[in-house]
Parts: sequence; structure tokens; C-alpha cells
Amino acid sequence: MIKTKGYAKINLFLEIVNKRKDGYHNIDSIFQTISIADQLKLERRKDKNIVIKMENFKIPLKKNIVYKVLEFFKEYFDISDGFNVFIKKNIPIGSGLGGSSADAAAILKALKKLYSVEFDYKFFNKISFLGADIMFQYYQGLAKVGGIGNRIKLIPHKLKGYILIGYPGLIIESNWAYKNINLVLTENRFHSNILVRYLKQEDFEGVFQSLYNRFEDIVFDAYPRVEKLKNDFLKEGALTALMSGSGSSVFAIFEDYDDVKRAMRNLQKQWDWLKIAEFVY
Repeated sequence: MIKTKGYAKINLFLEIVNKRKDGYHNIDSIFQTISIADQLKLERRKDKNIVIKMENFKIPLKKNIVYKVLEFFKEYFDISDGFNVFIKKNIPIGSGLGGSSADAAAILKALKKLYSVEFDYKFFNKISFLGADIMFQYYQGLAKVGGIGNRIKLIPHKLKGYILIGYPGLIIESNWAYKNINLVLTENRFHSNILVRYLKQEDFEGVFQSLYNRFEDIVFDAYPRVEKLKNDFLKEGALTALMSGSGSSVFAIFEDYDDVKRAMRNLQKQWDWLKIAEFVY
């Protein structure tokens, strides 16, 4: 049995570039891995079946991304083995933290150990239809991300500080968010290059002032509770706060551990799901 972890990600920057002919959207984004993680176990079965057991959440088997990845892996490498998988979900579903792609990436890491295989760009490009973020979640760290999420360029710099993540208990479907985005506004879009420049200069004040998420406006309008969570973080003295992905989670960055602990303690009565996390590289 192989144990592995699927780490969550946050978007430090997220802009929509345009809508593609295939219906997907090209993005300009900065992804950052954080320490909140799902825990997974993988083992081979004696038959060809795939059996997945989940703790904390339930997803129909054939809708589970891990099931789909295992099926794809078997076909791609012409492997007939079956698998048992156990998943303990710590990343909320529909939170904008990339939990499903994190699980997919974690399983690929376990399969790499089990079969001594390598995954190249061709493999990740073909599997991107299951989850565009899988390649980033596999390599993790800090990266500039383009395309539909399948073009990544790792950034060799590290952020400092502590993260407080809040999940307001709302599942926001990415399809809804993309459908409701105003593409006219993206014609005068923001660019992540400024944030990347601040990262290279290690100007963290500049970095935190440059965080941006195109989805915030439409999500805040439809779900005021998400905006309240962000404002509560800022009132507690966060250096910055931003919604991640298409929501509904919000993250805040604090300079000191004592500050993030104090903020969590003050907000625990108002918000059920709060976690302290660190940057992962």
C-alpha cells in the first residue's frame, strides 16, 4: 500500500483571457500550493476492479476524478490491474482550492512509485480533459499558469507568511462562474506580469497589493457571505485577502503566526470551517 497526499492550491492571481472554440476559457493565473491536503492510500487488487472509499464526502464512483484517472492510466499504459483507493477529504468540494485535481495528482504520484513510470507533457496534455489543474498539482509550488490551466511555468521564489483559509459552506460550480463572467470586461484585462515582477524582487508588499481574482465581483454579488468572509479577514489585520478560484473559499495572509492564531480565534464563532496553512514548495 502506498500513502500519498493531495495538496490544495490557492490562486494569487486569476484573470480570464478569452473563451476558446472548444468552450473552455484561457486563463492568466498564479497558483500556489498550500499545506491543507487530502490523504490517499493506493493498493493493487487481484482482480481488474477499481474500488474507492471516501471519508468526509461522498462522490458517485464514476464521477470521482480518481476513478477516471485510474481508468485513463490503465488504458494509456496497457495495465490490467485493479485498485483499492481510500481517500480522506480535508479539502472541501466546490471551494476553489483544487481538491479534485489534487487527488488526481496524488494518485499519479502513487502510480509512479508503484510502476516506475514517468509522466511527460504529452500524458498531462491528454489527461487535462479530466482536470486542467492536474499537471500543476503534480509538480506543485508556485507557478504562472496559462491555457486552460495546462501550461505552467514554475516560479523559483518563495512567499513568506501564514495563511488563514475560510470556507463558508457554499459549493460554487466552476461552470456557473465561467458562464456568468463578463467577457467584455476582460478585453481590458489585468496581467499577472506585475505580480511576477514583485515576486522576483522579493517585494512582498507589492505582491500582496497585486493579488487579483476576476471572479470575485460576480460571486460576491450572488453570494454576499463570501464577501463578508473576506472583509472579516481584513478587519482582523490580514496583509491581504482574496477569494480562491471561482470560490467559495477565501484566504488571508498574515505576517506572524501569533497574528493568524488570534484572527482564527476571533472568527471561530462566526465561521465553522477555518484552517491555518503554510506555503508548500
